[in-house]
Amino acid sequence: IIQRAAGGNSGYVLGHNLANAADFFELCDVTLDCNLTSSPSGGATCGAVRVLGNQVRLARVRARNWGCSLSGGTCYVFAVIAANPSGVAAVSNCGMEGCIADAPMKLTGTPGNTGTVVMFHVGALDPAGVQQEDYARSPYIRNCFGQWDTTITGTQARGLAMNWCRGGVVEG
Repeated sequence: IIQRAAGGNSGYVLGHNLANAADFFELCDVTLDCNLTSSPSGGATCGAVRVLGNQVRLARVRARNWGCSLSGGTCYVFAVIAANPSGVAAVSNCGMEGCIADAPMKLTGTPGNTGTVVMFHVGALDPAGVQQEDYARSPYIRNCFGQWDTTITGTQARGLAMNWCRGGVVEG
């Protein structure tokens, strides 16, 4: 198990600044603890992985203790960034398979879980800012499993998102 460091109002267990591509990156067979419980009182977004690059693959990775306690924030549990207009242009053949987003962090009291959670995302860092030439090529989300706990209120949950791509595959 790898755990996100305590503190900060947003972050990932594993991620990078997206200024350069992490080409040929692969992460597999590991559990990531997003550690939302150690977030500041003002709230936070805590996800498992955010990576950008060609031939990026996440396989059989499990995320736990993820969520969004930052009002108006968005938590991406698994995020494979396929286009970033402020840095790297569109990439190819990136995605995830067999990943699990279960055991979200149950927060009680203020601020609790608020904002939006997207469990599996392959696409643009900021869909509104992506230009047409930034289409990703052949991204995929395959055989992933997400579990949303209905006792968590105040948060919008989205199972998956794929945008700004050509030849994208979602299956299983």
